[in-house]
Amino acid sequence: SLWMEMPMSELKRVCQESKVFVVASRTVVKMNEHTVRKELVEKLCMLKRTRLCESLGVPVGRLESIETAAQLLEAFSAFEAMTDSQLVDECVRRGLAQPPPNLSRDDVLKKLKWALSSRELPFVELRKECVAMGVKGYHSAPERSEE
Repeated sequence: SLWMEMPMSELKRVCQESKVFVVASRTVVKMNEHTVRKELVEKLCMLKRTRLCESLGVPVGRLESIETAAQLLEAFSAFEAMTDSQLVDECVRRGLAQPPPNLSRDDVLKKLKWALSSRELPFVELRKECVAMGVKGYHSAPERSEE
C-alpha cells in the first residue's frame, strides 16, 4: 500500500491527523521501524474500513464485534441491491410493519438498516437508542421509595 512506501515522517503525520497511534509501552521502544510502520498501517486500514462501514450505516463503534459489523454490512449491501418491492418483502420477512406506499426508497432502507442494527446492539447501546428516541421505560421512570 501507499502507506507502506511513504517516508516514516509522512506516515506519522498521516497517523497524527487521523488520531492513530502506536500504544505507548516498553515494547514500543524495542520495536524496529518496520514493525512500527506495519502496526500503524494496520490501524490506518482498520480506521478506513470502520469509516466506510459507518458511512454505509453500520454502527461499528456500538457493536460488540467486528464479525457483527461484517454481517450487517453484508445485509445492507444486499438491501441496496433489492428492488423496491423486494425491500417491502424483506421488511415483512423480518417481522417489521409493511412500509407505507408513499415512503421513499431511501427512507425504507434507512428504517430497515436501523431495525436490523438495533437487534445487534448490546443492551447498553440499545438503552441509549431508546432514550434518544424518547421511549419511556424503567430507565426513565422515577424511583419509588419503599414504604
